[in-house]
Amino acid sequence: MQRNVRTTFASPALQPANVQPLTNVACAPCLARPTYDDYADIRLGNVSYYTTLFKKQVFPAPVYQIRSEVDATVMVDPMGSHKPYYEKVPLTQEAQVLSPYSFDQDQLFFREDLMSRQSSLMDRKSYHKFHSFFDA
Repeated sequence: MQRNVRTTFASPALQPANVQPLTNVACAPCLARPTYDDYADIRLGNVSYYTTLFKKQVFPAPVYQIRSEVDATVMVDPMGSHKPYYEKVPLTQEAQVLSPYSFDQDQLFFREDLMSRQSSLMDRKSYHKFHSFFDA
Protein backbone atom coordinates (compact mmCIF):
# COMPACT_ATOMS: atom_id res chain seq x y z
CA MET A 1 0.00 0.00 0.00
CA GLN A 2 1.27 3.36 -0.99
CA ARG A 3 -0.38 6.45 0.45
CA ASN A 4 -3.41 4.48 1.46
CA VAL A 5 -4.05 3.28 -2.13
CA ARG A 6 -4.20 -0.48 -2.54
CA THR A 7 -2.31 -1.80 -5.57
CA THR A 8 -3.15 -5.15 -7.08
CA PHE A 9 -1.10 -7.19 -9.51
CA ALA A 10 -2.61 -8.92 -12.55
CA SER A 11 -0.29 -11.91 -12.31
CA PRO A 12 2.08 -13.45 -9.75
CA ALA A 13 5.77 -12.53 -9.74
CA LEU A 14 7.85 -14.05 -12.51
CA GLN A 15 10.43 -16.70 -11.71
CA PRO A 16 13.57 -15.86 -13.74
CA ALA A 17 15.52 -18.65 -15.44
CA ASN A 18 18.60 -20.10 -13.67
CA VAL A 19 17.57 -18.72 -10.27
CA GLN A 20 16.92 -20.97 -7.32
CA PRO A 21 13.45 -20.39 -5.86
CA LEU A 22 13.33 -19.16 -2.28
CA THR A 23 11.06 -21.92 -1.01
CA ASN A 24 12.00 -24.04 1.98
CA VAL A 25 14.97 -21.85 2.83
CA ALA A 26 15.39 -23.27 6.34
CA CYS A 27 15.93 -26.87 5.24
CA ALA A 28 17.85 -29.31 7.42
CA PRO A 29 20.98 -29.68 5.19
CA CYS A 30 21.36 -25.90 5.06
CA LEU A 31 21.36 -25.56 8.84
CA ALA A 32 24.21 -28.00 9.44
CA ARG A 33 27.24 -26.02 10.58
CA PRO A 34 30.77 -27.38 10.37
CA THR A 35 32.86 -27.63 13.50
CA TYR A 36 36.51 -26.60 13.58
CA ASP A 37 39.16 -27.73 16.02
CA ASP A 38 41.81 -25.20 15.02
CA TYR A 39 42.27 -22.15 12.80
CA ALA A 40 44.14 -24.33 10.30
CA ASP A 41 40.91 -26.30 9.68
CA ILE A 42 39.13 -23.25 8.26
CA ARG A 43 39.24 -23.41 4.49
CA LEU A 44 36.57 -20.85 3.66
CA GLY A 45 37.68 -17.84 1.63
CA ASN A 46 40.90 -15.94 2.01
CA VAL A 47 41.71 -16.17 5.70
CA SER A 48 44.29 -13.60 6.72
CA TYR A 49 45.07 -11.87 9.97
CA TYR A 50 45.79 -8.27 9.11
CA THR A 51 47.20 -5.70 11.47
CA THR A 52 48.53 -2.40 10.28
CA LEU A 53 51.06 -0.10 11.80
CA PHE A 54 48.38 2.62 11.63
CA LYS A 55 46.18 0.69 14.09
CA LYS A 56 49.08 0.15 16.49
CA GLN A 57 49.99 3.82 16.77
CA VAL A 58 48.23 5.83 19.43
CA PHE A 59 48.48 9.19 17.66
CA PRO A 60 48.99 8.34 13.96
CA ALA A 61 50.88 10.62 11.61
CA PRO A 62 48.30 11.57 8.93
CA VAL A 63 45.87 12.87 11.54
CA TYR A 64 48.32 14.51 13.93
CA GLN A 65 50.79 16.91 12.33
CA ILE A 66 52.84 18.06 15.33
CA ARG A 67 55.53 15.58 16.30
CA SER A 68 55.09 14.46 19.87
CA GLU A 69 56.04 11.89 22.43
CA VAL A 70 53.48 9.58 23.98
CA ASP A 71 53.59 8.91 27.70
CA ALA A 72 51.78 5.66 28.39
CA THR A 73 50.80 4.62 31.90
CA VAL A 74 48.43 2.09 33.40
CA MET A 75 46.04 3.70 35.84
CA VAL A 76 44.17 1.75 38.53
CA ASP A 77 40.76 3.18 39.38
CA PRO A 78 39.23 2.91 42.88
CA MET A 79 37.27 -0.21 41.85
CA GLY A 80 40.50 -2.03 40.97
CA SER A 81 40.29 -2.13 37.16
CA HIS A 82 43.40 -1.32 35.15
CA LYS A 83 43.12 1.20 32.32
CA PRO A 84 45.84 2.40 29.97
CA TYR A 85 46.22 6.14 29.70
CA TYR A 86 48.10 7.82 26.84
CA GLU A 87 49.22 11.44 27.09
CA LYS A 88 50.40 13.38 24.05
CA VAL A 89 53.39 15.58 24.84
CA PRO A 90 54.19 17.78 21.82
CA LEU A 91 57.74 18.70 20.95
CA THR A 92 57.54 22.48 20.94
CA GLN A 93 60.58 22.96 18.70
CA GLU A 94 58.62 21.60 15.73
CA ALA A 95 55.87 24.25 15.78
CA GLN A 96 57.85 26.78 13.73
CA VAL A 97 58.34 24.26 10.92
CA LEU A 98 54.59 23.85 10.34
CA SER A 99 53.69 27.54 10.29
CA PRO A 100 55.60 30.79 10.92
CA TYR A 101 52.54 32.44 12.50
CA SER A 102 51.85 32.05 16.19
CA PHE A 103 48.06 32.13 15.65
CA ASP A 104 48.24 29.08 13.36
CA GLN A 105 50.56 27.30 15.78
CA ASP A 106 48.10 27.88 18.62
CA GLN A 107 45.24 26.56 16.50
CA LEU A 108 47.23 23.42 15.63
CA PHE A 109 48.12 22.77 19.26
CA PHE A 110 44.51 23.30 20.37
CA ARG A 111 43.06 21.10 17.60
CA GLU A 112 45.45 18.22 18.28
CA ASP A 113 44.98 18.46 22.03
CA LEU A 114 41.22 18.39 21.57
CA MET A 115 41.39 15.38 19.21
CA SER A 116 43.72 13.47 21.54
CA ARG A 117 41.35 13.98 24.47
CA GLN A 118 38.31 12.96 22.43
CA SER A 119 40.00 9.78 21.18
CA SER A 120 41.24 8.75 24.64
CA LEU A 121 38.31 6.38 25.25
CA MET A 122 38.79 4.70 21.87
CA ASP A 123 42.55 4.41 22.47
CA ARG A 124 41.95 3.00 25.93
CA LYS A 125 39.86 0.13 24.52
CA SER A 126 42.20 -0.77 21.65
CA TYR A 127 44.08 -4.05 22.07
CA HIS A 128 46.75 -3.26 19.46
CA LYS A 129 47.62 0.11 20.94
CA PHE A 130 47.97 -1.38 24.41
CA HIS A 131 50.35 -4.09 23.24
CA SER A 132 52.47 -1.67 21.24
CA PHE A 133 53.43 -0.04 24.57
CA PHE A 134 53.10 -2.76 27.18
CA ASP A 135 54.24 -6.37 26.90
CA ALA A 136 51.66 -8.50 28.64
